[in-house]
Amino acid sequence: MWRKILVLVGPDRERLPTLFLMFLLLSAFELVSLGLLIPFINYAVNGSLQIQTVPFFSELNQYISSVEKPLFVMGLIVFVVFLIKFVGTLGLTAFITQFAQNQRMRLGSEFLKKYLAMDYLRYLSKRDADGVYEVQISTTDYFTALQIGLKFLSETITLALLIIMLISVNPLLTLILFSALLVVTCSYAYFTKSFLVGLGVKRNLHESRIVEICQNSFRGFREIRLLNKAWYFIGLLSNALGQSGRISVITSIFGIVPRQVLELLIVFGFLLAIFIKGKLGVSDDIFVEIAAVYLVTVLRMLPLVTSMTANYTRMRTLSDSIDRIFSTVGAGLSETESHELAGLNRHCNDFKKVCLKNVSFSYSSKDVPVLNNVNLTIEAGDIIGVVGSSGSGKTTLLGLISGFLKPVQGAVELTKFENKTKQLYGSTIAYLPQDALMINGSLKQNITLSDDNSPETVDAVNHFIKKFQLETLVSDLPEGIDTDIGQSGGRLSAGQRQRVGLARVAYHRPQLLILDEATNALDVDTERKIFEQLGSIRNYGAIIIVSHRPSTLEYCDRVFSLKQGRLLSLTK
Repeated sequence: MWRKILVLVGPDRERLPTLFLMFLLLSAFELVSLGLLIPFINYAVNGSLQIQTVPFFSELNQYISSVEKPLFVMGLIVFVVFLIKFVGTLGLTAFITQFAQNQRMRLGSEFLKKYLAMDYLRYLSKRDADGVYEVQISTTDYFTALQIGLKFLSETITLALLIIMLISVNPLLTLILFSALLVVTCSYAYFTKSFLVGLGVKRNLHESRIVEICQNSFRGFREIRLLNKAWYFIGLLSNALGQSGRISVITSIFGIVPRQVLELLIVFGFLLAIFIKGKLGVSDDIFVEIAAVYLVTVLRMLPLVTSMTANYTRMRTLSDSIDRIFSTVGAGLSETESHELAGLNRHCNDFKKVCLKNVSFSYSSKDVPVLNNVNLTIEAGDIIGVVGSSGSGKTTLLGLISGFLKPVQGAVELTKFENKTKQLYGSTIAYLPQDALMINGSLKQNITLSDDNSPETVDAVNHFIKKFQLETLVSDLPEGIDTDIGQSGGRLSAGQRQRVGLARVAYHRPQLLILDEATNALDVDTERKIFEQLGSIRNYGAIIIVSHRPSTLEYCDRVFSLKQGRLLSLTK
């Protein structure tokens, strides 16, 4: 898992040595601040900094004794050291958080790039909830894991320096303490590893389920309310939240177990040392000095150990999220994916015709072909109609024409004026389904799919609003084209949403426009006016219309019917 995290950090790996140096410096101040507390307390009580078990303090004792107001000077030194440590800790925490947050932003963008460049068949096999969860929650988990990893490194350095300090005081006692620490933590890591990873997998499944339930509830608001099924969805969500909550409780318990065990061992060892110190011939003064050093140090070590074990527990539960991220974006965009994304923005201003040559397609080698030996030519200026019963292959045909699907046999080609051919995908194509995409934004944003507020853009939007019979709608909106149209266009009627979708595709001036039942919510008169406006596309491109309405098909030059995977020409 650590290797995957390191790979995902990408170019920012160059900043890790700087982070390591910062950890080392802060840990050194941690060690100095703790080391100064003991002689300061000893001086306040006994009037001397001399600590027989720590040679360095004899030199410090000589310096402090030579100045006026030694207690004040010593207290000032302690305060300054702790102040530096305080400022350093705040700065380092901010640096780590910002570093991890930058990684999350980068990976979130990479996730969306991967999804938008994904092979269409793979996209069809994925659930929307999984995609939302991975983009939003998994990247947050990576952010947390990266923070934890860096913090773990910092705490390891501090712990190592504290152990070195204890070795200088009493090697044997330190060896016993460190051995107990090592046995407890290693045993904990060994026996809980698989269990914690399994918890992480279950947690992600439940969290993904939570996203899915919420999506279904929001999308089906009206149906759910009218069917009186709200409590069913509330129950589903409550169950998923309960399952996820139980996992969080178990994870929290496992995170504090090592500290409790270590506290018991330390208390037992301290009590044992008190009872046997006389038999070992250790004087009371030496015992008090050693005990003071160990108590102060161990009290600092316990939070470190607690944090490290809790972070280890959390890291194990996050490993499934790291695996998801790594499997999706670890290798970056492939050359094909980069080409696909780049191609989406290219215009083909010399469109001549689209040719399907002996095209056959099936979704797997075991399936009966959905399309069988289809031949079709669509030239600039054409308006083509396609009809067929449900399951006849209309969606598959549109997927092949738009480039989302690749034929099993035959070819789909775009012919340009200079008579060169290439795959169609990457040309300017607009696809408008029955339920057009409506984002939770303004009317203008839904037409442009951008945040461009330039006067030219506003003029263009107003132009297409007029062309597609949306003027009455705009006049009724409180802020005109800048009015938020609500979740999934909830403030608009079905017909208004379709007209907004048509205004959008016209605004983007496609060379090939695919209308998939995109006008079935419009009355005949409005549909006629809109097709008069769409007719301008014939000057530089073509239109494909899938519809069951005879009134819609009247605008087509040719109409084809799909039956049992074959494309048949109909006489108008």
